[in-house]
Amino acid sequence: MLLLLALGLSIQSAISAEPQTNGNERQTIVVLGDSLAAGFGLDLSEAFPALLQKKIEAAGLKFSVVNAGLSGDTSAGGLRRIDWLLKRRV
Repeated sequence: MLLLLALGLSIQSAISAEPQTNGNERQTIVVLGDSLAAGFGLDLSEAFPALLQKKIEAAGLKFSVVNAGLSGDTSAGGLRRIDWLLKRRV
C-alpha cells in the first residue's frame, strides 16, 4: 500500500520503489491534500497528482494516481474521509 498524505514528498521519493504487484497489476497511489493537491485554479492535467502520474509513466512504473485532494481540506477532514478512500484497493 502506498498512500501519499502530504505534498511535501518529492516526486522522486514517491516513485523510487518498484510496486509490489503480481504480473501487470497496477497499484494505486492516493494523494490527499487541500487545494494544492486538488489543483484549484489549474487544469486538472496540471495538478500535482497528474504531474506525478506523468513522472510515474515516464519511469515505466505500474502505478495509477488518484487525486483525492479537496480545496479547503484539513488533516482532520482527510482523516474523516480516509475510511471511504480506503474502500478502493490502494
